[in-house]
Amino acid sequence: MNERYAEYLASRRPNTMYRILAILCGILAFVCLLGIYAVSVIAAVPAILLGIGAWYLFSHSEVEYEYLLLEQELSIDRILNRSSRKQIFSVSVKDIELMAPANSSRCQSWLQRKLPITDYASDLPGTNKYMVVCRGKGQPKLFYFSPGEEMLEQFRLSLSRLVFYQS
Repeated sequence: MNERYAEYLASRRPNTMYRILAILCGILAFVCLLGIYAVSVIAAVPAILLGIGAWYLFSHSEVEYEYLLLEQELSIDRILNRSSRKQIFSVSVKDIELMAPANSSRCQSWLQRKLPITDYASDLPGTNKYMVVCRGKGQPKLFYFSPGEEMLEQFRLSLSRLVFYQS
């Protein structure tokens, strides 16, 4: 069986600012709840809004990306707080024009074009960050990601002329 399959989970550092804001929103929501008894029922509206804000900020404070290479398709899923998963990007391997380390000279010409770049890469120290250029409708799409060694080997087999590696 000549099936190409690789998966990798790239973790990001927890966003401490989101967590601090979530705690502050939670405290303010609790104060507003106490205000329901002291002032009036009108304090319930900000308490509910602050509670929803605290939940949203806390659930988005920890982000991981899962890369899945299956046959000729690369898909990227975002995992929030290790509980909810959503596919956020998918590209056919045939549409990839370049894959190179983000700090390599091959990426400089693409970076000079000032195209928007989406970051799906890990920000942990010691991880390799690669830039991928793929054909899109209209203009090319650029994104960063951090594949594992097994996934790099699969790309090496599929796109040997378009993939460049750390030296």
